[in-house]
Amino acid sequence: TAIANPENSLLNVAAVDSGTIAYTAPEDQYVQVRTIGTAGGEPRPLTTEEAHSINVRAANGVLFFDRLDKTGTHIWRMGANGSGQRQLTKGSGEQIADVSRDGLYFVSTHYDELRKLSVMSSEDGKVVQEKADVLAFVGFSPDSRSVLFGSPEKDAQGLVRTVWVVLPVEGGAPTATFSLPEQSVRPAWAPDGRAVTFRSLADPAWNVYRLAFDGGAPVAVTHFTTGRLTDFYWSPDGRKLAVVMEDGDASSLWIVEADGSRPVQVMKLTSERFLDSKWMPDSSGLAIFAGTLNANAVLIRDFR
Repeated sequence: TAIANPENSLLNVAAVDSGTIAYTAPEDQYVQVRTIGTAGGEPRPLTTEEAHSINVRAANGVLFFDRLDKTGTHIWRMGANGSGQRQLTKGSGEQIADVSRDGLYFVSTHYDELRKLSVMSSEDGKVVQEKADVLAFVGFSPDSRSVLFGSPEKDAQGLVRTVWVVLPVEGGAPTATFSLPEQSVRPAWAPDGRAVTFRSLADPAWNVYRLAFDGGAPVAVTHFTTGRLTDFYWSPDGRKLAVVMEDGDASSLWIVEADGSRPVQVMKLTSERFLDSKWMPDSSGLAIFAGTLNANAVLIRDFR
């Protein structure tokens, strides 16, 4: 397991390849993108301009990030060494939501239409698929050919529920439409692309379940009986599942087989918490983002 935490002010991480982690962190008055080797060494700065470069993503040797400068917030791309930096979006304000595993497409959110998502080409920023009135978004399928959106729909009692739709990236009719069980959270593609996985808050340990697109009842993937499962991450090859367990003051990371068997605890924290994890592209290990979150409130009176 590779741990990328070179600075206390680390904001997010992305696994570039088996030996390199990209991350964002403040540098002077701006947030910049850097890389560091999993074996250690000095960080390498990739962005240096008078702009905030945040929310870095990696796919197939290409880095994507949001850049906030005097023109607003837009999506950019560059090589893993910082070369070929290029702006992909030019609207009133956009942020990246996901990148396909093959690096050919990305999904953009829009400041002027908060519930619209656009699937765009990472080569020229051209829109290839668009969806309005989106309540939730899971992202690209493992084979990069589909995206999973959640849209609102009223049921027979007039209550709004989320209906999930699988849409081909390059257009066409939905290939699956379904609803998740009540108390389902954090949906994610199953490795085979034929199901969705999620945490069930109806389960005492919040275990991971699988719901096939072609019907049937949800099936438990993990089988923890103590603590609560607060997050999970499928390996790119689909053979392993990393899960975060919270039990009292302790937070631990476990690796299980794809069917939930052979759980092994690989890391335990007591004073910090796991904030995010990214599998290396070759599934050889994990980049761990851990730390503490602090929230402060300030009361200002007689403000003019």
